[in-house]
Amino acid sequence: EVKTVNPTATYTVASVEANPGKSVDVAVTLEHTIVKTADNFVIVPNAAEGLTFTGAKAGKDLGAGWSVLVDEGTVTVYRDEAAVIPTGEVIILTYTVSEDAEAGDLAVTLNAFGDDGCVFVNGETALRVDGTVTAGKVTVKALNPGDLNKDGEIDLIDLIILRRHLASGNGNWTAYQTLPYK
Repeated sequence: EVKTVNPTATYTVASVEANPGKSVDVAVTLEHTIVKTADNFVIVPNAAEGLTFTGAKAGKDLGAGWSVLVDEGTVTVYRDEAAVIPTGEVIILTYTVSEDAEAGDLAVTLNAFGDDGCVFVNGETALRVDGTVTAGKVTVKALNPGDLNKDGEIDLIDLIILRRHLASGNGNWTAYQTLPYK
């Protein structure tokens, strides 16, 4: 059974900064005017080339009783019993930035809407509402050649990595970039 309701839902994907080769969390907020209850809703993360979706977890506003499940790139937010659909930061999407990503912006968005709108499910009843998604981005920062562990700072840890590499006489530079300092 499908019921059409008038409320709206808006997903907003945050914009963040990251270094190449690093993992980054991107918050997703949900605002809506839905008064019905639901026991699950689904989103499919999308991102520009240079970002790889690696997981999702509950956002700070998801609330007790709700859980997040990732299966083959689809994120399902669910609970055992129907409840009011949460608002605020509901999901954190995790991406890995490609090692060879160039400095600049990589778009991050999601698909939460089917042909007939956004779907929130309560048992066997699907609530379809009008909705929008505001895309976010991951701004890839330019790497500084002196930032040996690629953490965005040139500091004592970079000096230690360089010193160990030079003292070893070992030509395997990759081994020193993956020390516990990274």
